[in-house]
Amino acid sequence: MQICCLNSSFLIKNNMKEDQINIFDYDKSKLPEMKFDIIISLLSLDYHYDFNIYLDYLKKVSKPNTKIIFDTIRADYYKKIFKKVEIIKSETNTVHKSKRIICSEFLI
Repeated sequence: MQICCLNSSFLIKNNMKEDQINIFDYDKSKLPEMKFDIIISLLSLDYHYDFNIYLDYLKKVSKPNTKIIFDTIRADYYKKIFKKVEIIKSETNTVHKSKRIICSEFLI
């Protein structure tokens, strides 16, 4: 399984070993060109950086069923971009009231 992650703490908390994780900084790293099964960006993609900055790259490195997990304050917006959008966590006790979503199958 190929996983791209921009924050390893989520994966480590869920029993992945550190040597199984590769961290990439979109601003500083040359990003991999391989296809991923799972892409995770917590508190970054669409939280601090607009999703559209990443859109072409995500489409290029996604397989038809790649799962993309990220935090957003506009979960419903992604129903226009992905066939499947599921809220997996809601943060209601924060300023931004964000939701963690898992998306797959690009529509655009």
